[in-house]
Amino acid sequence: MIQFKNNRGQALILALVVFAVVGVLSTSLLTITSHQARMELRQVDGTILFYGAEAGIEMAKHHVKNTAGWLENYPAISPITNEPIGDTLVTVNVSSTADADGFYTVSSTARWLNSNLIRTINIKAKPWAASSMSKYMFFVNNAHLNIGSGAEVWGEVHSNLNIKIFGGGVIFHDEVTAVNKVLFYEGATSANTTFLAIPAPGYWEDVAPIPMPEVSALDNLKAHAVTDNFYYPNSISIKILNDQVSIDGAAAVPLPTNGVIFCDKDINIKGTLNGQLTVASMQTINITDNLKYADPTDHDPDTLDVLGLVAEQHIYIPNSAPYNLEIDAAMIARTGKAYCALSQTKGNLIIRGSLCSSQLSYFSSTSGHGYADRDYHYDANLLIKAPPNYVHFEEESFKDWKDEGE
Repeated sequence: MIQFKNNRGQALILALVVFAVVGVLSTSLLTITSHQARMELRQVDGTILFYGAEAGIEMAKHHVKNTAGWLENYPAISPITNEPIGDTLVTVNVSSTADADGFYTVSSTARWLNSNLIRTINIKAKPWAASSMSKYMFFVNNAHLNIGSGAEVWGEVHSNLNIKIFGGGVIFHDEVTAVNKVLFYEGATSANTTFLAIPAPGYWEDVAPIPMPEVSALDNLKAHAVTDNFYYPNSISIKILNDQVSIDGAAAVPLPTNGVIFCDKDINIKGTLNGQLTVASMQTINITDNLKYADPTDHDPDTLDVLGLVAEQHIYIPNSAPYNLEIDAAMIARTGKAYCALSQTKGNLIIRGSLCSSQLSYFSSTSGHGYADRDYHYDANLLIKAPPNYVHFEEESFKDWKDEGE
C-alpha cells in the first residue's frame, strides 16, 4: 500500500520564511534608499551652505578693499548679520585683534533656512593698503623680465608674466615674484642662482598680478603741479640745481611746495638734486645728462634726497647723453619702457633707485651697442620715503583660506 504524507505544513513554513526574508530585504533596501536620499539631500544642503559662506567671504573682501576701518572696527561699521544669500542666512565675524603680522581672522558662517546645518569658511585679511611703486628694483607689467648672468640685484623684483634668468651666478637679495614662472636658461639653474629672501626658496611663482597704476594717477600729479604753478602744456627742459630748478633756461626758482613738476608733452631733464621732487610727463622723459643726488647717504626722512620720474609713455636716454651716465631716481614708464639709443657703444650706466615699466626695458644690445657695463642698485631710502605724491598700487591683503566644513 502506498502512503501519502501531508506536506502542507512544511510548505506553509517555507512560505513564511520566504516572506520574512523578502520583508527583511525590502526593509533594508528601503532603509538604504532612504539613507542615500538623506545623504544626497545633505550633500545638496552642504553645497548650498558652501556657496553661501563663500559669498560672505567675498562680501568681507569687498569691505576690506572699499570701507576704511572695516576690519579694525567690525562690527561697528557695516556688519554682515543674517544676510539672506540664496536659501541661506550668512553671518560674518572678525577677530577683535590682529595677529603679529597685522592679519585679522574673518569667519563667514552660512545657515540653511530649513535645517540646523551650518558651514563656516575662514580667511585672514589685512587692512587694504596702498604701496608705493618705488618698492621695486624691477617691475614689469606686460613683458617677461630678463636678468643676465652675474647680475646682483638689491630690492624686490616682480613680473606680471615670467622672470627669465640667463647664465649662472645671479644673486637676488630680496623677494622675487612672478605671476607665471621663474625660468632658467643658458646654464642658469635654481642651484647656481642665489635667492636670499626668507623663507626658502626665496622666490614665488603663480602669485596674484599687481596692476600698473591707472592714468588717473597722473591726473593727481597734475593737480598738485597746477596748485604750485609748475604745470606746463608744452615740452620743457628741466635743470635741477640742488634745491632749485630752472625751466627752459629761465632763472632758478625753489622746488615746488607740493614737490611735483608736470608736463603734457616731452621733458628733457638733468642735474643734481638736494631735496625731494617728482617729475611727470604725459609723453616721454628724456634723461640728457647725469641725474644725481647731492647726498645719497642721508637717511633722515625729512632731508634725504629722492627723485621720482613718471612717464605715461617712455623713459629714454638719447645719443647725446654722456659716455658714462648715472641716474639716481625712482622711475615709471607706465605704458612704455626705459631704454637708450643703440646706435653707439658707451661705457658705464649706473642706476640707483627703482625701475617700473610696462614693456621690457633695455640699455644695451647683443651687437655691443648701448652701455657696455650696467650697474643696478636699489635705493633703500625709497623704503623710508617715496618721492612726493608718487603713484601707488593696492596691495593684496588676504591669505589662508580654509573651509571648516559643516
